[in-house]
Amino acid sequence: MARDRAFWQSLDTDLEGTWTVALPDGSRRTLGLRLVGADDDMSHDPIQRGWASYGINLLADEPYWLGETVTKSWAQGDMRNFYITEADRTTYGYPDDAIYYLSSGGELGTATFTNDGDVPAYPVWTVVGPTTAVSFGVGGNDIIVPFAIPAGYAVQLDTDPFNGQVLWYGPWDAESKSITSPVDRTSELDPASAFVAIPRGQDRPLSIAMTGTGTVIAEVRNKYRRAW
Repeated sequence: MARDRAFWQSLDTDLEGTWTVALPDGSRRTLGLRLVGADDDMSHDPIQRGWASYGINLLADEPYWLGETVTKSWAQGDMRNFYITEADRTTYGYPDDAIYYLSSGGELGTATFTNDGDVPAYPVWTVVGPTTAVSFGVGGNDIIVPFAIPAGYAVQLDTDPFNGQVLWYGPWDAESKSITSPVDRTSELDPASAFVAIPRGQDRPLSIAMTGTGTVIAEVRNKYRRAW
């Protein structure tokens, strides 16, 4: 009876619980569920028998099973100071009349992401500064951040429309990998920005451009129609 009571206490008509399935390869898939009903028509007294068979009805507001979080990151390579210092002049051998160093602008054209799920998946994008200009997206459909991100700060954007598509900005905690004291700066996004999901398939091309020595991170939980 204690086990039965504990099971029913884990169900709620208002709060979502998580059904987790462990697969033979060690990975897990989860599905968020709420209780919407139960079959209480029992043909015998479960207290006397010591067991009972009954059905319960659970509702998934989002009907796809979620895989474990897949994370990839990309960092800029050789990014020198824009304004040339005397130290830069010595290190890189700039001529005496050189004032600026113009880089390639940070084209990270080889970035790809694999979605082995059954449907397109919306990524969570994070950019950790420093960077003076950055855009990121899927297949040329870019999200453009029109402001600089200094060292120690970051922006984060969940592109899933179900989660609000809010651009958060604030200090970056490298240990917890999260933004502390986030500020909503969604209204500052370039109006041409496009929120696009990663199509299913292997090595889907991303489009990332960055000026600076920061890092771009993409996180995805692939979606599946079945638990295995």
